[in-house]
Amino acid sequence: MRRLRKSTVLLLAGPLLVLGTLWPSVPAHATPGAASCTYSATVHLSNGMHSNPTIPANGVYNLFGTVVCSGSITAVTSLGGNGNYASALPLPSFVGAWWFGVGCTGVVAGEFLGPIATGTLANVNCPPLANAFGSFASTIEPNPLTFNTCGAPAGAGDVVTCDLFVQGTMAFAGTA
Repeated sequence: MRRLRKSTVLLLAGPLLVLGTLWPSVPAHATPGAASCTYSATVHLSNGMHSNPTIPANGVYNLFGTVVCSGSITAVTSLGGNGNYASALPLPSFVGAWWFGVGCTGVVAGEFLGPIATGTLANVNCPPLANAFGSFASTIEPNPLTFNTCGAPAGAGDVVTCDLFVQGTMAFAGTA
């Protein structure tokens, strides 16, 4: 068996000492009171949204999907929501309630920015979180199979989008 020379050991001691101080000795854990979720869902718009942005449409939306969460909330479950939307300029917006299958509820408010929806989550009650808050971001894709099935086009070239595919992330912070 070959022995390491003292000079080799001394050369390795510095980098190993630095590596030992930089490497965590305790595994990382989720911040108490924080959670992150990804979701995929469909949204039905009762009166649709016109492709011509100057034609407003107001109505009720219903959201159904699946959510996967980690952190203070750990779940793979169903997602639901409903509320009101308005597609008036300058930005179409929505407000409503949402819930998912592990006793989580909250209020949502957001805006459509082209193929993206962003907004805030408030009054989040999701054990172990109470009265938490958060934000979300989604990508949006219209379902072409349901064009013009919930409202009439308003002229040549106008298309009414009745259903959307959405997928995105939610992040929460609060007291656990």
